[in-house]
Amino acid sequence: MGWFERNTKNRRIVSPGDPIRHGEASFEETLRLIGQIRPRLAVLTHIEGLWARSYNDYLKLEREYHDHHLRVAYDGLRVAF
Repeated sequence: MGWFERNTKNRRIVSPGDPIRHGEASFEETLRLIGQIRPRLAVLTHIEGLWARSYNDYLKLEREYHDHHLRVAYDGLRVAF
């Protein structure tokens, strides 16, 4: 999934010096990778409550980035290969 610098109200939730910036990809970096790979479906996992987003917020991201073929994972999701 990637970390978010700001919550849905545009309040900073990851400070500039936070170690997560060096250890994990941001949501924007994840989008760039998906754009380079161009999969038929990109299932985003490792959804964290600490990003101050509801499931509806994640569904909104799916719609906003529909050209990336995003699907936000949830408990019980089945993906056919």
